[in-house]
Amino acid sequence: MMKDPGAITRYPKEKRKPSARILAGLLIVALVVLGGFMLMRRAKAQEKSAFLQAEALYESEQYDAATTALHDFLSRYDQGIYTSQARYYLASSQQALGQHAASLPLWRQLLNDATLEPDYKQQAAYNLGICLERSDDTQGALQSYQEATRGPGSQLSAAAWLRIGELLDEAHQLQKAAASYREVAHRYPETAEAKEAISRLNEITLPNVLKANSERYQVKRGDVLAIIARRQGSSIGQIMLANGLNSPRLSIGDQLLIPKVRFNLDVGLEDRMALLKIGDFIVKTYPICVGHPDTPTPFGDFRIINKLDRPDWRNPEGILIPYGDPANELGSRWLGIASDDIPASRGFGLHGTIDPGSIGQAISHGCLRFYNEDIEQLFELLNVNVPVRIAAHARQAQWHSW
Repeated sequence: MMKDPGAITRYPKEKRKPSARILAGLLIVALVVLGGFMLMRRAKAQEKSAFLQAEALYESEQYDAATTALHDFLSRYDQGIYTSQARYYLASSQQALGQHAASLPLWRQLLNDATLEPDYKQQAAYNLGICLERSDDTQGALQSYQEATRGPGSQLSAAAWLRIGELLDEAHQLQKAAASYREVAHRYPETAEAKEAISRLNEITLPNVLKANSERYQVKRGDVLAIIARRQGSSIGQIMLANGLNSPRLSIGDQLLIPKVRFNLDVGLEDRMALLKIGDFIVKTYPICVGHPDTPTPFGDFRIINKLDRPDWRNPEGILIPYGDPANELGSRWLGIASDDIPASRGFGLHGTIDPGSIGQAISHGCLRFYNEDIEQLFELLNVNVPVRIAAHARQAQWHSW
Protein backbone atom coordinates (compact mmCIF):
# COMPACT_ATOMS: atom_id res chain seq x y z
CA MET A 1 0.00 0.00 0.00
CA MET A 2 1.34 3.38 -0.95
CA LYS A 3 1.82 5.99 1.81
CA ASP A 4 -0.34 9.10 1.63
CA PRO A 5 2.14 11.86 0.76
CA GLY A 6 0.02 14.41 2.75
CA ALA A 7 0.04 12.46 5.98
CA ILE A 8 2.17 13.62 8.91
CA THR A 9 4.79 11.21 9.91
CA ARG A 10 5.10 10.78 13.72
CA TYR A 11 8.27 9.39 15.20
CA PRO A 12 8.45 8.07 18.74
CA LYS A 13 9.91 10.65 21.23
CA GLU A 14 13.26 9.87 22.64
CA LYS A 15 13.23 9.68 26.46
CA ARG A 16 15.76 12.13 27.77
CA LYS A 17 17.37 11.70 31.17
CA PRO A 18 17.58 14.80 33.45
CA SER A 19 20.94 16.36 33.23
CA ALA A 20 23.24 16.42 36.24
CA ARG A 21 22.99 20.20 36.28
CA ILE A 22 19.20 20.11 36.76
CA LEU A 23 19.44 17.54 39.52
CA ALA A 24 22.03 19.59 41.29
CA GLY A 25 19.82 22.67 41.05
CA LEU A 26 16.86 20.85 42.51
CA LEU A 27 18.99 19.55 45.32
CA ILE A 28 20.23 23.04 46.12
CA VAL A 29 16.66 24.40 46.20
CA ALA A 30 15.58 21.59 48.53
CA LEU A 31 18.52 22.22 50.81
CA VAL A 32 17.77 25.96 50.93
CA VAL A 33 14.09 25.32 51.75
CA LEU A 34 15.02 22.78 54.39
CA GLY A 35 17.62 25.11 55.85
CA GLY A 36 15.16 27.97 55.94
CA PHE A 37 12.61 25.76 57.65
CA MET A 38 15.14 24.63 60.23
CA LEU A 39 16.23 28.22 60.86
CA MET A 40 12.61 29.33 61.25
CA ARG A 41 11.91 26.46 63.60
CA ARG A 42 14.98 27.30 65.63
CA ALA A 43 14.01 30.99 65.74
CA LYS A 44 10.52 30.12 66.95
CA ALA A 45 11.98 27.84 69.60
CA GLN A 46 14.29 30.63 70.75
CA GLU A 47 11.38 33.08 70.80
CA LYS A 48 9.26 30.68 72.83
CA SER A 49 12.10 29.98 75.27
CA ALA A 50 12.75 33.69 75.79
CA PHE A 51 9.06 34.35 76.34
CA LEU A 52 8.62 31.49 78.81
CA GLN A 53 11.60 32.72 80.84
CA ALA A 54 10.11 36.22 81.01
CA GLU A 55 6.66 34.80 81.79
CA ALA A 56 8.08 32.77 84.68
CA LEU A 57 9.59 35.92 86.19
CA TYR A 58 6.26 37.74 85.85
CA GLU A 59 4.20 34.94 87.37
CA SER A 60 6.60 34.67 90.31
CA GLU A 61 6.11 38.42 90.85
CA GLN A 62 9.76 39.26 90.20
CA TYR A 63 8.62 42.41 88.47
CA ASP A 64 11.99 44.16 88.19
CA ALA A 65 13.57 41.16 86.48
CA ALA A 66 10.44 40.54 84.43
CA THR A 67 10.47 44.14 83.17
CA THR A 68 14.06 43.80 81.98
CA ALA A 69 13.41 40.42 80.33
CA LEU A 70 10.22 41.60 78.63
CA HIS A 71 11.84 44.77 77.31
CA ASP A 72 14.61 42.62 75.82
CA PHE A 73 12.08 40.17 74.37
CA LEU A 74 10.02 42.89 72.68
CA SER A 75 13.11 44.53 71.23
CA ARG A 76 13.82 41.27 69.39
CA TYR A 77 10.32 39.97 68.71
CA ASP A 78 8.02 42.93 68.21
CA GLN A 79 5.83 41.09 65.67
CA GLY A 80 5.84 37.54 67.04
CA ILE A 81 3.12 35.24 68.26
CA TYR A 82 3.89 36.12 71.89
CA THR A 83 4.13 39.88 71.37
CA SER A 84 0.70 40.82 72.70
CA GLN A 85 1.09 38.65 75.77
CA ALA A 86 4.56 40.06 76.40
CA ARG A 87 3.22 43.63 76.19
CA TYR A 88 0.50 42.71 78.67
CA TYR A 89 3.03 41.25 81.11
CA LEU A 90 5.33 44.25 80.70
CA ALA A 91 2.53 46.76 81.32
CA SER A 92 1.37 44.80 84.37
CA SER A 93 4.94 44.53 85.74
CA GLN A 94 5.57 48.25 85.34
CA GLN A 95 2.24 49.06 86.95
CA ALA A 96 3.04 46.76 89.87
CA LEU A 97 6.28 48.72 90.31
CA GLY A 98 4.35 51.99 90.32
CA GLN A 99 5.57 52.97 86.85
CA HIS A 100 2.12 54.06 85.69
CA ALA A 101 3.35 56.55 83.07
CA ALA A 102 5.42 53.82 81.42
CA SER A 103 2.42 51.45 81.41
CA LEU A 104 0.04 53.93 79.77
CA PRO A 105 1.15 53.56 76.12
CA LEU A 106 1.28 49.78 76.45
CA TRP A 107 -2.28 49.55 77.74
CA ARG A 108 -3.46 51.82 74.92
CA GLN A 109 -1.60 49.69 72.38
CA LEU A 110 -3.19 46.54 73.77
CA LEU A 111 -6.70 48.03 73.58
CA ASN A 112 -6.14 48.55 69.84
CA ASP A 113 -4.78 45.02 69.36
CA ALA A 114 -7.39 43.00 67.44
CA THR A 115 -5.65 39.72 68.37
CA LEU A 116 -5.93 40.24 72.12
CA GLU A 117 -8.48 38.00 73.85
CA PRO A 118 -11.55 39.77 75.34
CA ASP A 119 -10.68 39.02 78.97
CA TYR A 120 -7.19 40.49 78.55
CA LYS A 121 -8.63 43.49 76.74
CA GLN A 122 -11.05 44.08 79.63
CA GLN A 123 -8.15 43.93 82.08
CA ALA A 124 -6.19 46.33 79.88
CA ALA A 125 -9.10 48.82 79.94
CA TYR A 126 -9.37 48.58 83.73
CA ASN A 127 -5.62 48.99 84.26
CA LEU A 128 -5.53 51.91 81.83
CA GLY A 129 -8.16 53.53 84.04
CA ILE A 130 -5.89 53.10 87.07
CA CYS A 131 -2.94 54.65 85.22
CA LEU A 132 -5.04 57.58 84.02
CA GLU A 133 -6.20 58.19 87.59
CA ARG A 134 -2.57 58.36 88.68
CA SER A 135 -2.03 60.91 85.92
CA ASP A 136 -4.96 63.00 87.22
CA ASP A 137 -6.95 62.34 84.05
CA THR A 138 -10.26 61.57 85.73
CA GLN A 139 -12.32 61.88 82.55
CA GLY A 140 -10.04 59.48 80.70
CA ALA A 141 -10.16 57.07 83.64
CA LEU A 142 -13.97 57.13 83.63
CA GLN A 143 -14.01 56.27 79.93
CA SER A 144 -11.59 53.39 80.43
CA TYR A 145 -13.55 51.98 83.36
CA GLN A 146 -16.72 52.29 81.29
CA GLU A 147 -15.08 50.18 78.59
CA ALA A 148 -14.05 47.64 81.23
CA THR A 149 -17.68 47.24 82.35
CA ARG A 150 -18.49 45.74 78.95
CA GLY A 151 -15.95 42.91 79.21
CA PRO A 152 -16.69 39.23 79.88
CA GLY A 153 -15.42 39.09 83.48
CA SER A 154 -18.18 39.82 85.99
CA GLN A 155 -15.75 40.46 88.86
CA LEU A 156 -13.84 43.04 86.84
CA SER A 157 -17.08 44.59 85.54
CA ALA A 158 -18.27 45.00 89.13
CA ALA A 159 -14.94 46.57 90.12
CA ALA A 160 -15.13 48.98 87.17
CA TRP A 161 -18.71 50.06 87.99
CA LEU A 162 -17.71 50.59 91.62
CA ARG A 163 -14.70 52.70 90.67
CA ILE A 164 -16.84 54.81 88.34
CA GLY A 165 -19.19 55.44 91.24
CA GLU A 166 -16.34 56.34 93.58
CA LEU A 167 -14.81 58.82 91.11
CA LEU A 168 -18.16 60.49 90.53
CA ASP A 169 -18.75 60.48 94.28
CA GLU A 170 -15.42 62.24 94.85
CA ALA A 171 -16.47 64.81 92.24
CA HIS A 172 -19.74 65.36 94.19
CA GLN A 173 -21.82 64.09 91.27
CA LEU A 174 -23.99 62.07 93.63
CA GLN A 175 -26.84 61.23 91.27
CA LYS A 176 -24.48 59.73 88.71
CA ALA A 177 -22.44 58.05 91.43
CA ALA A 178 -25.56 56.44 92.89
CA ALA A 179 -26.55 55.18 89.44
CA SER A 180 -23.19 53.37 89.17
CA TYR A 181 -23.51 51.96 92.68
CA ARG A 182 -27.00 50.69 91.80
CA GLU A 183 -25.55 48.90 88.75
CA VAL A 184 -23.13 47.02 91.00
CA ALA A 185 -25.78 46.15 93.58
CA HIS A 186 -28.27 44.98 90.95
CA ARG A 187 -26.02 43.13 88.51
CA TYR A 188 -23.44 41.61 90.86
CA PRO A 189 -25.22 41.19 94.23
CA GLU A 190 -22.93 38.47 95.58
CA THR A 191 -19.65 40.34 95.13
CA ALA A 192 -17.57 42.28 97.63
CA GLU A 193 -18.00 45.26 95.29
CA ALA A 194 -21.78 45.07 95.75
CA LYS A 195 -21.38 45.23 99.53
CA GLU A 196 -19.17 48.30 99.16
CA ALA A 197 -21.65 49.90 96.76
CA ILE A 198 -24.59 49.23 99.11
CA SER A 199 -22.62 50.73 101.99
CA ARG A 200 -22.25 53.94 100.01
CA LEU A 201 -25.89 53.85 98.84
CA ASN A 202 -26.88 53.60 102.49
CA GLU A 203 -25.12 56.91 103.11
CA ILE A 204 -26.33 58.96 100.17
CA THR A 205 -29.72 57.60 99.07
CA LEU A 206 -32.01 58.36 102.01
CA PRO A 207 -31.15 62.06 102.55
CA ASN A 208 -31.24 62.82 98.84
CA VAL A 209 -34.54 60.99 98.25
CA LEU A 210 -36.05 62.93 101.16
CA LYS A 211 -34.83 66.22 99.67
CA ALA A 212 -36.21 65.33 96.25
CA ASN A 213 -39.62 64.49 97.69
CA SER A 214 -40.11 67.55 99.89
CA GLU A 215 -42.16 70.73 100.03
CA ARG A 216 -40.81 74.06 101.24
CA TYR A 217 -41.94 75.55 104.53
CA GLN A 218 -41.02 78.86 106.19
CA VAL A 219 -40.66 78.79 109.97
CA LYS A 220 -43.13 81.04 111.79
CA ARG A 221 -43.29 82.44 115.30
CA GLY A 222 -44.08 79.68 117.78
CA ASP A 223 -42.95 76.85 115.49
CA VAL A 224 -40.92 74.00 116.91
CA LEU A 225 -39.73 71.04 114.90
CA ALA A 226 -41.98 68.48 116.60
CA ILE A 227 -45.10 70.55 115.91
CA ILE A 228 -44.13 71.20 112.29
CA ALA A 229 -43.48 67.49 111.76
CA ARG A 230 -46.82 66.49 113.27
CA ARG A 231 -48.82 69.08 111.31
CA GLN A 232 -47.06 68.26 108.05
CA GLY A 233 -47.37 64.48 108.42
CA SER A 234 -43.60 64.08 108.56
CA SER A 235 -41.20 63.33 111.41
CA ILE A 236 -38.40 65.12 113.22
CA GLY A 237 -35.83 62.71 111.81
CA GLN A 238 -37.04 63.14 108.23
CA ILE A 239 -36.93 66.94 108.41
CA MET A 240 -33.50 67.02 110.06
CA LEU A 241 -32.03 64.59 107.52
CA ALA A 242 -33.52 66.39 104.51
CA ASN A 243 -32.17 69.72 105.73
CA GLY A 244 -28.83 68.53 107.10
CA LEU A 245 -29.70 69.78 110.59
CA ASN A 246 -27.63 68.74 113.60
CA SER A 247 -29.99 70.40 116.08
CA PRO A 248 -33.79 70.79 116.19
CA ARG A 249 -33.45 74.48 117.05
CA LEU A 250 -35.13 76.79 114.52
CA SER A 251 -35.27 80.52 113.83
CA ILE A 252 -38.18 82.52 112.47
CA GLY A 253 -37.88 82.77 108.70
CA ASP A 254 -35.85 79.61 108.25
CA GLN A 255 -36.66 77.76 105.03
CA LEU A 256 -37.21 74.06 105.58
CA LEU A 257 -37.71 71.10 103.28
CA ILE A 258 -40.59 68.95 104.56
CA PRO A 259 -40.39 65.38 103.19
CA LYS A 260 -43.65 63.95 101.88
CA VAL A 261 -42.92 60.24 101.81
CA ARG A 262 -44.50 57.03 103.09
CA PHE A 263 -42.04 54.58 104.55
CA ASN A 264 -42.42 50.85 105.05
CA LEU A 265 -40.02 48.32 106.56
CA ASP A 266 -39.49 44.99 104.77
CA VAL A 267 -37.71 42.40 106.96
CA GLY A 268 -36.04 39.23 105.65
CA LEU A 269 -35.35 36.88 108.57
CA GLU A 270 -33.11 34.52 106.61
CA ASP A 271 -31.37 37.51 105.04
CA ARG A 272 -30.79 39.00 108.53
CA MET A 273 -31.66 42.32 106.93
CA ALA A 274 -34.34 45.00 107.20
CA LEU A 275 -34.98 47.15 104.13
CA LEU A 276 -36.32 50.64 104.63
CA LYS A 277 -38.44 51.43 101.57
CA ILE A 278 -40.46 54.19 100.05
CA GLY A 279 -43.08 52.34 98.07
CA ASP A 280 -41.28 49.42 96.44
CA PHE A 281 -37.85 51.05 96.36
CA ILE A 282 -35.02 50.66 98.89
CA VAL A 283 -33.62 53.77 100.56
CA LYS A 284 -31.53 52.08 103.27
CA THR A 285 -30.65 48.63 104.61
CA TYR A 286 -30.10 47.59 108.23
CA PRO A 287 -28.47 44.36 109.46
CA ILE A 288 -30.44 42.69 112.25
CA CYS A 289 -30.50 39.87 114.79
CA VAL A 290 -33.59 37.63 114.65
CA GLY A 291 -35.29 35.16 116.93
CA HIS A 292 -33.63 31.97 118.12
CA PRO A 293 -35.23 28.78 116.66
CA ASP A 294 -36.75 28.13 120.12
CA THR A 295 -38.19 31.67 120.24
CA PRO A 296 -38.70 32.52 116.55
CA THR A 297 -39.61 35.91 115.18
CA PRO A 298 -43.18 35.69 113.84
CA PHE A 299 -44.03 36.22 110.19
CA GLY A 300 -46.75 38.63 109.15
CA ASP A 301 -47.83 42.14 108.26
CA PHE A 302 -47.40 44.41 111.27
CA ARG A 303 -47.62 48.09 112.12
CA ILE A 304 -45.67 50.19 114.57
CA ILE A 305 -47.92 50.78 117.57
CA ASN A 306 -45.66 52.59 120.06
CA LYS A 307 -42.23 54.14 120.48
CA LEU A 308 -40.11 54.29 123.63
CA ASP A 309 -36.92 56.22 124.25
CA ARG A 310 -34.55 54.48 126.74
CA PRO A 311 -36.97 51.61 127.39
CA ASP A 312 -37.22 49.38 130.43
CA TRP A 313 -37.38 45.66 129.70
CA ARG A 314 -39.50 42.89 131.17
CA ASN A 315 -37.48 39.73 130.67
CA PRO A 316 -38.99 36.28 129.89
CA GLU A 317 -39.22 35.57 133.65
CA GLY A 318 -41.41 38.66 134.07
CA ILE A 319 -38.78 40.73 135.92
CA LEU A 320 -38.72 44.43 135.03
CA ILE A 321 -35.19 45.58 134.27
CA PRO A 322 -34.74 49.36 134.01
CA TYR A 323 -32.98 51.14 131.19
CA GLY A 324 -29.27 51.43 131.87
CA ASP A 325 -29.06 48.14 133.74
CA PRO A 326 -26.42 45.92 132.06
CA ALA A 327 -29.01 43.13 131.94
CA ASN A 328 -31.48 45.25 129.91
CA GLU A 329 -31.24 43.83 126.37
CA LEU A 330 -33.34 46.47 124.60
CA GLY A 331 -30.62 49.00 123.95
CA SER A 332 -31.50 52.65 123.46
CA ARG A 333 -34.88 52.58 121.64
CA TRP A 334 -38.02 50.47 121.24
CA LEU A 335 -40.56 50.34 118.40
CA GLY A 336 -43.44 48.07 119.36
CA ILE A 337 -45.28 46.21 116.57
CA ALA A 338 -48.57 44.32 116.36
CA SER A 339 -50.75 42.69 113.70
CA ASP A 340 -54.29 41.35 113.40
CA ASP A 341 -53.00 37.97 114.57
CA ILE A 342 -50.36 39.08 117.07
CA PRO A 343 -51.58 41.71 119.54
CA ALA A 344 -49.44 44.27 121.37
CA SER A 345 -49.67 42.14 124.52
CA ARG A 346 -47.30 39.61 122.95
CA GLY A 347 -44.55 42.21 123.31
CA PHE A 348 -42.86 41.98 119.91
CA GLY A 349 -40.87 44.88 118.60
CA LEU A 350 -37.77 46.40 117.07
CA HIS A 351 -35.07 47.52 119.47
CA GLY A 352 -31.38 48.21 120.00
CA THR A 353 -28.90 45.94 121.72
CA ILE A 354 -26.29 45.70 124.45
CA ASP A 355 -24.50 43.05 122.38
CA PRO A 356 -23.47 44.40 118.94
CA GLY A 357 -21.85 41.05 118.17
CA SER A 358 -25.30 39.45 118.06
CA ILE A 359 -26.28 41.36 114.91
CA GLY A 360 -26.47 38.94 112.00
CA GLN A 361 -27.35 35.99 114.23
CA ALA A 362 -30.55 34.20 115.28
CA ILE A 363 -30.39 34.41 119.09
CA SER A 364 -33.05 36.91 120.23
CA HIS A 365 -36.20 36.11 122.21
CA GLY A 366 -38.24 36.82 119.07
CA CYS A 367 -37.79 40.56 118.62
CA LEU A 368 -35.67 42.20 115.93
CA ARG A 369 -32.40 43.65 117.25
CA PHE A 370 -30.65 46.53 115.52
CA TYR A 371 -27.42 48.35 116.17
CA ASN A 372 -28.25 51.19 118.56
CA GLU A 373 -27.35 53.89 116.02
CA ASP A 374 -29.66 52.25 113.47
CA ILE A 375 -32.67 51.91 115.77
CA GLU A 376 -32.14 55.50 116.90
CA GLN A 377 -32.36 56.66 113.28
CA LEU A 378 -35.48 54.57 112.64
CA PHE A 379 -37.01 55.90 115.87
CA GLU A 380 -36.72 59.46 114.50
CA LEU A 381 -37.74 58.58 110.94
CA LEU A 382 -40.75 56.32 111.44
CA ASN A 383 -44.08 57.32 112.90
CA VAL A 384 -46.69 55.11 114.52
CA ASN A 385 -48.69 53.07 111.95
CA VAL A 386 -45.76 52.57 109.55
CA PRO A 387 -46.12 49.06 108.00
CA VAL A 388 -43.58 46.36 108.91
CA ARG A 389 -43.57 43.20 106.81
CA ILE A 390 -41.72 40.19 108.25
CA ALA A 391 -41.02 37.16 106.05
CA ALA A 392 -38.27 34.66 105.29
CA HIS A 393 -36.94 37.01 102.64
CA ALA A 394 -37.54 40.65 101.85
CA ARG A 395 -39.18 41.29 98.49
CA GLN A 396 -36.75 41.82 95.62
CA ALA A 397 -36.46 45.53 94.97
CA GLN A 398 -34.39 48.17 93.23
CA TRP A 399 -32.72 51.08 94.96
CA HIS A 400 -34.54 54.41 94.90
CA SER A 401 -33.21 57.05 92.51
CA TRP A 402 -33.75 60.77 92.83
